[in-house]
Order: sequence, then C-alpha cells, then structure tokens
Amino acid sequence: VILVVVGVIGARFGLWMFDLSVSQLVQERVVEEERGVVSGVMSSMNSNMDMLHYILVILAPRPQDFRYLALVSVVMVTSGLLMYASYVHKVRGHLFHFSKLCRCFGVKGASARNRRHKHSTRGRGGAASDDTTTLV
Repeated sequence: VILVVVGVIGARFGLWMFDLSVSQLVQERVVEEERGVVSGVMSSMNSNMDMLHYILVILAPRPQDFRYLALVSVVMVTSGLLMYASYVHKVRGHLFHFSKLCRCFGVKGASARNRRHKHSTRGRGGAASDDTTTLV
C-alpha cells in the first residue's frame, strides 16, 4: 500500500512540475497575441488524448490486456520525451550542461573546455553566444 501511495505522490509531483514548465515555456516563447490560440490547441490535444485513453480502455477492458495499455503509455511518454529533447536541442544547441555536471562530480578540466567552447562559438555581432538559457 505504501508503495502505491508513494508512486501516486511521485506521479502527481512530476505532473505538477511538468505543468509549471509548460506554462513557463508558453509565457516565455509564445507571442502574447497568440497565447490564446496556442493554449486552445494544447487544450484540445489534451482532450483528444484523454478520449483516446478512454477508447483504449473500452477496447481492452480485461486485466490480461493491461500490458498493452501500459506499453501504449510507455510509448507515448517516450515520444513526449523525445519531442521535448529535440526542442531543447534546437533552442540551446545541446541537451546538457556537461561542464556543470563535471564540476558537480569533480572532473578536472571542465572549466577550461567550457571557456574554449564559449570563445569559439560566436553569435550575431561577434559577441559570444549565451548558452545559459534556463528551460525547466
């Protein structure tokens, strides 16, 4: 019972964090005049996915079919992860700040590589590009 409660609490916390990050991305990246349209499309997609969920449960109600429903869930979550990762890579040019990770784990030479990388990548006007964009 405790494992189920901890799992539900963890899932709710993850959903809440995801919701906050989506709200932040919409507020930061979508032009103010288009936010209503984007939010409407997001809401309709959520409703369509809910409807698909209900249809799948109606089509596969037996406990023996649960493995297929779980597989569909894993595929959907993985596809969402891949789409978000491709978006982050497109916006930042990388997925992780490896220099920050190396500093956390005590790997030497990470700061020198980071300085070389910052000086070698130039943005518009010859200024070094800022790759410290924070996306939650």
